Amino acid sequence: MNCTKERCRPVNVFEELDRGLNQFVRGVLSAETQAKGSPPVTLIETVDRYRMECDMPGVALDDISVSVENYVLTISGKRKTTELQDSAKVVLNERSAREFCRSIQLAKNADVKTVDAELSNGVLVVTIMKRSEVLPQKIQIRRSGSES
Repeated sequence: MNCTKERCRPVNVFEELDRGLNQFVRGVLSAETQAKGSPPVTLIETVDRYRMECDMPGVALDDISVSVENYVLTISGKRKTTELQDSAKVVLNERSAREFCRSIQLAKNADVKTVDAELSNGVLVVTIMKRSEVLPQKIQIRRSGSES
């Protein structure tokens, strides 16, 4: 039983199993994404647009590619190794040089013709407007001629 000050209720075993499985799957997917070197993202939805923020520390603008095909947004690129001078040697290296690719399925209300991408302070921000026909619209109410 789960007890609170207000009341006690019996635990639904299936709900608990489902909750545990969902947490496990999220953990596995998160670990898999990090292991592959895919950049972490945050996806935000507002009334009129989607905004995705993607961490890209140490990645040059020329090494990033953003594309959309069949409502799939793909960000790919590569983080390069540090160029060493002839007499230099690496003493410690905890930064990885690798290629990455991240794809996200977009909602069908996304207007893929409006994709905008900007890199600032190591964060790639991709903004996609929603199609205007799916946005909420305020309907103007007319006053009838017989009303004073």
